[in-house]
Amino acid sequence: MTFLSAIAMLLLQCALGDFNQCSVAEHARKDCGYYGITEQGCMSRGCCWKVPSQPREPMCFFKSGAPGPSQCTPSARYEVGKINMVDLEVGDQHRKVLLYIPKSRGAGSRGPGLVSFHGLHANPWADVVHYMNQTAYAEKYGYSLAIPFGTSWVDPSPICCPHGWNAEQCSSKRPVEFSFDWANACGWNSGLYHPRSCLGIPGCHTPKQPSILKDPVGHVNDVDMAKAAALLLAKEACVDENNVFALGFSAGSMMSNRVACDAGDTFRGVVAISGFLDPLVGLECALKKQRPMNYITYCGMKDARCMALVSPTWKMWGKKNNCSQNVTATVTTQTTWCSAFTGCADDVIVERCLILGMDDQVPGHNRTWFFGLQPFQPTTNIDSIDYSFKRFANLPSPSGLRVQTNNISADETTLPVMV
Repeated sequence: MTFLSAIAMLLLQCALGDFNQCSVAEHARKDCGYYGITEQGCMSRGCCWKVPSQPREPMCFFKSGAPGPSQCTPSARYEVGKINMVDLEVGDQHRKVLLYIPKSRGAGSRGPGLVSFHGLHANPWADVVHYMNQTAYAEKYGYSLAIPFGTSWVDPSPICCPHGWNAEQCSSKRPVEFSFDWANACGWNSGLYHPRSCLGIPGCHTPKQPSILKDPVGHVNDVDMAKAAALLLAKEACVDENNVFALGFSAGSMMSNRVACDAGDTFRGVVAISGFLDPLVGLECALKKQRPMNYITYCGMKDARCMALVSPTWKMWGKKNNCSQNVTATVTTQTTWCSAFTGCADDVIVERCLILGMDDQVPGHNRTWFFGLQPFQPTTNIDSIDYSFKRFANLPSPSGLRVQTNNISADETTLPVMV
């Protein structure tokens, strides 16, 4: 045997070895990738890539005989079952995030993660921890939480609290609405039309508003910050990188809407509560091709700004996700009407809930002070946090999701009209 033929035989044996190692039955494949991984990224991990016949099976999977996914242990730097303050460097920005890792998740296992955005003038403790009680739902459904702080103006506060307050003072203040920073509205760069005041909300006022040209929030890259928070969850909090979601309330809802459009490679689904998609971001988003996105939106029917754009945004996601023209009722009570598109790509959720008599509030959660038109809600209002956490926790495996290449228009006449 010549030297060249020996080399050729060796290469053939290696190729056959790789082929045999990748001949794994679809039902026995162990996912080696993450949401949005490419073939090149998969191969660089030393794993196999093959499009399955069933879309729920992974395209990127471990070779036969490989040990499979490693067990996960949360970083020892953070306390499990406690709220941890974390510093994040995002480009040239120094940002802060609250991190919560649930005690309820089984040892060694990965679970879902959520990046949650607070409302204008509020802070993570007031809106996310207390008002929405998300740490309790995190324990119930096994989520790790990353709760970023927005950016304030006039006399900026790094923790979105009144000037001179520390974290302990801000997190323990009751009623929680008394910890809002009225002088320094703390918001998000959700687009050119990001909220600069809370005009029209009873009990809310914004004394100083930035101009469009001199807007500190408009120069902040909150999409990159959201991605950094998602990476923090995957690296430090035992979160499955296939199952990272975003949720926002009010001004934070506009941010979660933007995340759905501009960070679809990182987030599997988004919840938007009492907010809407920035119109300019929406124009670009409607034309952008991206992989299927789970989307749930809630809007009080007394919230004029939300009602003006919530349905067009919902319908846009129906079209982007290649849903059918049919809509079905999902939840109906005396005060809540939820409906979802059917037949969506990869069976993603595209759902809208309208709540009778409610304004800029979180459905199913009472305020601790008189704020807005309906601070104390009827029991027939859906608990939007519990419902969203449960819906996303019960999603099937995301392995094998593909970029969709065409859209189907929804017939406007088939959509229910709420009066």
